[in-house]
Amino acid sequence: MILRAHNPRKTTACSGCRFLLCFRAKSVPALLNSYQKHGIMDKIQKQKNRTRRHFMSTQVYTLHIAYDNFENKIWRTVEISGNNTLAQVGYLILATFDTLAYHAFEFTYKNTAYALPMILEEEPIEGAVDSTRIKLRRLGLSVGDRFEMEYDYGCPQIFKIRVDAITEMEHGRGRHYPYILDGRGRGILDDVSANDFGDIIAQIDAAGKSDYHVERDGSDVVWDYREFDIEYENIFLKETVAMIREGYECEE
Repeated sequence: MILRAHNPRKTTACSGCRFLLCFRAKSVPALLNSYQKHGIMDKIQKQKNRTRRHFMSTQVYTLHIAYDNFENKIWRTVEISGNNTLAQVGYLILATFDTLAYHAFEFTYKNTAYALPMILEEEPIEGAVDSTRIKLRRLGLSVGDRFEMEYDYGCPQIFKIRVDAITEMEHGRGRHYPYILDGRGRGILDDVSANDFGDIIAQIDAAGKSDYHVERDGSDVVWDYREFDIEYENIFLKETVAMIREGYECEE
């Protein structure tokens, strides 16, 4: 065996090793300059931003929801997780405003429509987004922003929505939401136009009682828009929202 003298000048190193050896001899300022030159600082910052977003606590959105033209009589203030989809906001509205939840609905925010997939499959809407695939936190909402939901294309029922607050969710509180903070009025009547609904409200106000009957669960009951029990609403809210979601999103 012939031993040869080691000649460092002829040593070949991988590009990564040469890169590190080059940096090792430099001062900190020079090192940072080299990082910037090679775009490493930008990559580090992007990774930090991704990590920060990953570990950021979930946000809670406080929404004020009012039935159009009856804002002082029928409204809710609710809290909902930013991880909920926009469609889930719709299910919440249908649940707490006493609807039968058998019509389609659509949101509009900044001239963009957010509709249910079954609607988009039947009749594509230009520029529309699937409301079951967009989370509330992805909309870029800010406090004071407003958007609306239309329920029932044949007999439009409009709900005006305002963002009142965006806060960080306390750890371990995810199952608390959605939650109704305040409200007034029982809700709306399916297949009753806003004008006819206004007449019913006026008659109840004038008489001081309701003589308007509806069918609920196979029984004839008196419907009075003034009846609103927030404690009862919150007890059954999550279960009702889940049932409505299953009805709208189930795959046949």
